[in-house]
Amino acid sequence: MDGEVKITESSAIMRYIVNQYGEAAYLGGKSDSDKAYADMIFGVVSDIRSAATGHCYGSGDVNAVKEISNRMEAVAKFLGEKKFIVGDYPTWVDFFVFEQIELFNFVTEGEFCEKFPTLAAYHLRVASLPKFDAYYKSDKFMKRPFNNKVAKINN
Repeated sequence: MDGEVKITESSAIMRYIVNQYGEAAYLGGKSDSDKAYADMIFGVVSDIRSAATGHCYGSGDVNAVKEISNRMEAVAKFLGEKKFIVGDYPTWVDFFVFEQIELFNFVTEGEFCEKFPTLAAYHLRVASLPKFDAYYKSDKFMKRPFNNKVAKINN
């Protein structure tokens, strides 16, 4: 809720925040190419997330989710040596990718971050952003559950 505006879909919420409050922090991106890269990675990770979510709710097959997590290798390669997805500053998509890393690391019981040290270091950089770090450590941040209570893979 933001005044009279009620939004319930996570990517719509992220984009709303960027559109309303993120311009000064460049959360949407500083350039057209940065905005395009953020949108591109959102699309890639959304596809990966959808595939994993199907098993979280449907089959409950942890091994299938682990296998799907390997698709994040493409994101790790794109990230390379950059601090954040588009470069030296965070955008909204960094928080989306952060959340997916959290899920995969949970499902794989820590194996995901061991397998992808680039994404593990990136995850730590996002978690260490001063305002996010304070929020992440607060009671307001909901680390779990990742899925609705009807999901077969949850906590």
